[in-house]
Amino acid sequence: MSLSIGFSTSVDSQAELAARARQLPTLLVVDDEKDITASLADLFRRDYHVLSAASADEALTILNKHDVSVIVSDQRMPGKTGSELLAEACLIDPDAVRILLTGYADIGAVVQAVNEGKIFFYLTKPWSSKEIQAVVAKAVEHNFLLRDNRRLVEELRQINAELEERVTDRTAQLNQRATDLETALSQVKKLEGIIPICMYCKKIRNDEEAWQNMEHYISEHSDAEFSHGICPVCFEKNFGKQGQRING
Repeated sequence: MSLSIGFSTSVDSQAELAARARQLPTLLVVDDEKDITASLADLFRRDYHVLSAASADEALTILNKHDVSVIVSDQRMPGKTGSELLAEACLIDPDAVRILLTGYADIGAVVQAVNEGKIFFYLTKPWSSKEIQAVVAKAVEHNFLLRDNRRLVEELRQINAELEERVTDRTAQLNQRATDLETALSQVKKLEGIIPICMYCKKIRNDEEAWQNMEHYISEHSDAEFSHGICPVCFEKNFGKQGQRING
């Protein structure tokens, strides 16, 4: 692997370049001809962090270690071809946009790269500098959109997960409140509506058309409890003056 600088620099300038490189999109150039990788590296070094590889295996190693935005690979290389490389690269990092450099006679390789490597674009040799610069710029923009979309999808997934958790918690709270309310209601007995009562003996007619003692009826239909005493009128009526002397 090599990083093209293009000219000799001081230590401070190298540090500045390294810091700048970390902020730039990373371009991986793959070709077994060093003159071509050097030429492309010099062409793109001002706008991109350029990495180069002389073989498909070396490129895959780089791809596993670095966050690559765009891969530009030649088709004809010893060992694995460019289309084979891009097919494997697609599995390692689907967002790394893939460009194939090929000759007119390699149309079959282009078809393979499209089908298996999902290439973004292919250029036939010889290409012009302006042409490849325009294609790479579009590829970088496409990579940014892919990664931004993936980031937004992940954020949305997290928001949905948090929302689902909140809904679950709130549902559990409401279910508990409903359970508590049902329990409370089951313990509440109340008398309501019209109660048929005998005007003489004061017995109450229940739902089964039977006449019940008032105390018995109220006990069945409420949680009321009774304590017994004698009102003054009943006391005088039942005990008269003798009762008053006893009471006194």
